[in-house]
Amino acid sequence: MTKKQMFAAMRWALVPFAAVFGYIAALVLALPLNRLIYLILMSNGEQMGNKPFIEYVIRYDGALTASLVLVCGSFMAPAYRRQVAALLLLIGGLFAWNAVGHSYSFMDNKEGPIREWSPIVGTYLGGLATFAILCIVFRTKNAASP
Repeated sequence: MTKKQMFAAMRWALVPFAAVFGYIAALVLALPLNRLIYLILMSNGEQMGNKPFIEYVIRYDGALTASLVLVCGSFMAPAYRRQVAALLLLIGGLFAWNAVGHSYSFMDNKEGPIREWSPIVGTYLGGLATFAILCIVFRTKNAASP
């Protein structure tokens, strides 16, 4: 195995870790983003409780998370970056759908997790917009090779 092949194999192994890093970075960046949204709403006279505010901002947090996971994961991949971004979008969307369903559910809910549409739609719109931008970026020869 040549040095270049070993480096490519190492980068493939690091793709999931880069995606997790993007997820953690989105959690860290969501705090000031949510604070900014809260200040904008309060300056416009919108009074919101905690639960309506969380329901309002979760779609923006989902879009931010999808974008950072796609960017970090696909830039770590040594090749097939568009396919990696599409796979991360699909798998990440399924995980987000499951996580949001469980976060809105109550312990005694006999019908299973509640599925809310607005967070998932926000997450997928952010992910699809990022995927479109990444497809344009990865079309060039310089961005495709490390």
